[in-house]
Amino acid sequence: MAAVLPKIARAQARKWNTGVQIGIKHAAGFYSTAAGLSHPAEEREMNTSTPIAMGSLTKTWTAAAMMQHVSTGAVDINAPFVPYVDGYLVEELGNTTVGLFGEWIENVTIRMLLQMRSGLADYPDDVLREWTVAGIDYGPFDVINVSSKEPLFEVDQGAAYSSVSYVFLGLVLANISGAPTYQDYDQKSVLPPGIRERFPNTIFPTSGLCKDYDTASMFAYDAPAAQMPRECQQPGSLQQIDASYLYGSVLNYSCGLTYGTVDARDFSCTNGWTMGNIITTAGEAADFMYELYGPAPTIVPATAQAQMLNFSYFTQGWGVGMPYGYGTYVKSVPTAPASTTGWMYGHGGADYGSYTNAHYNPILRFSLVVATTNESSLAYDSTLKAFWPGQPLSHYTSSISNAHAEDTWCAVLNGVLEALSEFEGSIPGVDSTTALPKLSGWFDKLLGRVTNNCYFCRLCEGMPQHKSAAGPSGSAKSRRRSRMDDEDDD
Repeated sequence: MAAVLPKIARAQARKWNTGVQIGIKHAAGFYSTAAGLSHPAEEREMNTSTPIAMGSLTKTWTAAAMMQHVSTGAVDINAPFVPYVDGYLVEELGNTTVGLFGEWIENVTIRMLLQMRSGLADYPDDVLREWTVAGIDYGPFDVINVSSKEPLFEVDQGAAYSSVSYVFLGLVLANISGAPTYQDYDQKSVLPPGIRERFPNTIFPTSGLCKDYDTASMFAYDAPAAQMPRECQQPGSLQQIDASYLYGSVLNYSCGLTYGTVDARDFSCTNGWTMGNIITTAGEAADFMYELYGPAPTIVPATAQAQMLNFSYFTQGWGVGMPYGYGTYVKSVPTAPASTTGWMYGHGGADYGSYTNAHYNPILRFSLVVATTNESSLAYDSTLKAFWPGQPLSHYTSSISNAHAEDTWCAVLNGVLEALSEFEGSIPGVDSTTALPKLSGWFDKLLGRVTNNCYFCRLCEGMPQHKSAAGPSGSAKSRRRSRMDDEDDD
């Protein structure tokens, strides 16, 4: 790993104008590396201990904490969640859960919250982004207050990504732990005493700006939808528009969009509490994912680990067709020929200014976390001239919303697979019924759905290539030799 991953990290940092952190853990040991700049304005290099906000990776920690309590019998996973949270809501919002949402919410159980099958809608991202950019601290009650109270579907009759579900799970956890306020709940309590000291850079802010925690600079775009030409605002265009802000790799050249970037270190880092407030490093995240999903789990018992892999498909909204378990979803980087060896599960973490992939491979039994510090291509070109002089603009016009993160993930994963299984262009097929028992019977369906789902499946060879950073041609073996033997271009 030490011979391959630093070169890949440096290449991807230069290619996408981003800071990169990589963490990997497996039975043979642990390795972490970093590249790019953590604070470009100060020309500070990224290192493995630089904290990065990792957003929804928080959900995996929240789910794991809940499964600890389920395992001890402190809570029934099939019990309604409302009795656990009503006291907090009455005190903070002056109303009960039913008073806010209606009687339908009484039928929602803790399992449904974990699996996102409750019918609860997601939060309005334009509102939370505005609060974040303005540096306003916001917690669970703010998120609940501004979110839709209407169910997306009949309880447990569908599935849709809902961060609000994980806000409610946080309140359940606070109640179980006896916390008088949500700020008093210790989100790091999920870590057993024997390993907690390995996570010095992992924090869960309930107040303050990201720079208060000395995070890396994380570049977010600043582009109100009002700046877009009318033809770029039409439904069905490649731009994804959420209220007053833009998502995805906006076609800035064909649409003539004017935009800039801002450093998310100056943003609020509260990010909705148990749905998205984690700050950590790729190395510590990889350690956690291995201890949670690995062959000898220490975070939760093996029976609870198996429950977390109880997947169902999202039926609407973001990521339709994506299998989601308990704070866990299936991610793939299909190879040719298709193989289960490239399949992993875990969680992504998109924050305003960063994107992280954190997953576990059950075939080769390793966890891998790759974090980047740019939000989307809107940020790349705007910062490119300032921090990488002489480099051409990327001119990416893909509708892939996190092309830099997925391309970097692919490059790193390929390097890891080569090292662990001597990957030579394709990986031998693995019987999914024995290698992935928790996905038994799902693999063919997953393969058909996922390879056509642009939300979480990227074909490595299909990613856009920077014209100044194209790799050597030839076989996978020659590419591997080039990465290991060529001189650094720094």
